[in-house]
Amino acid sequence: MKPEKLIKTIRHSFIGADKVYTNGSCYQFYKILKCAFPQAKAYYDSNHVITEIDGKFYDITGEVQKNNHLLMDEHYPNSSVKKNQIQD
Repeated sequence: MKPEKLIKTIRHSFIGADKVYTNGSCYQFYKILKCAFPQAKAYYDSNHVITEIDGKFYDITGEVQKNNHLLMDEHYPNSSVKKNQIQD
């Protein structure tokens, strides 16, 4: 499955999914994508998490541009965004 197809399926799975995953649950969205794409990496800009999969960047809206986002595990290892993460 391509990331775009899964993202579209999630986005249409419930009303307001786009708001949920762009207003406080973007890290959880990354964790969902990582389940389907183990090579996924989280990038963060102190405001929003996006997911890198095979050189492309995504959030709930689909493919996005990487602006000032940095690899989360390297640059934000203790970020409060991870506090409410889904446990492995």
